[in-house]
Amino acid sequence: MNAMPRFAFRMASLAVAAGLAACAAVGPDYRQPPEALASQPAAARPFAEAPANAAPLPAHWWRLYQDPLLDRLVTQALAHNTDLRQAVANLERERAIEAEVAGAERPTLDVSGGPSFGHVSGLSMLQKGYEPPSRFNYSAGASLSYQVDLFGQIRRSIEAAGANTEAAGAALDLVRVNVAAGTARAYAEACSTGLRLQIAQKSVALQQNAVNVTDRL
Repeated sequence: MNAMPRFAFRMASLAVAAGLAACAAVGPDYRQPPEALASQPAAARPFAEAPANAAPLPAHWWRLYQDPLLDRLVTQALAHNTDLRQAVANLERERAIEAEVAGAERPTLDVSGGPSFGHVSGLSMLQKGYEPPSRFNYSAGASLSYQVDLFGQIRRSIEAAGANTEAAGAALDLVRVNVAAGTARAYAEACSTGLRLQIAQKSVALQQNAVNVTDRL
């Protein structure tokens, strides 16, 4: 075998090795640990209070009470809650990071250029004391680059960014549920307190009537 076929054989071997390496990502795929709480059999059981054929909770569940005042209070709480604003900002940040990481898979095009005004040095023209006339010069350039993900580093980064975005979305949903539930709970307690106050006032009025009757007797 002469030198030329041997070189071609080596290049083919390197190309095959690079192709196989591109199919394997860096690090193992994520698998949920068996000792995690979500892996336990009890985590998959339905709540004891909920029937098996229960319908999912609607997004605006507090409107089921058909109370305009409660609807207005929950809307105000969702619009002005600081924790909810922070959760929304965190979700937007994670989405931006995910988009930035995903952009590494696409080619990058860089364009440069601009005008300039001046002249070259007279010494470069071998004419001492000569000043060439000034003029405008324009330059432009472009470059195209692409990062080959041989070892799956970009792929793993995209997976991690996607998981972070999902976690931020779940945190946002949790904050929204807590804000709405806390507002509804406080409103229910206020209504209950008002009803107890009315009952107490009626009880005092009844007792006062009984005292008046007793005085007359």
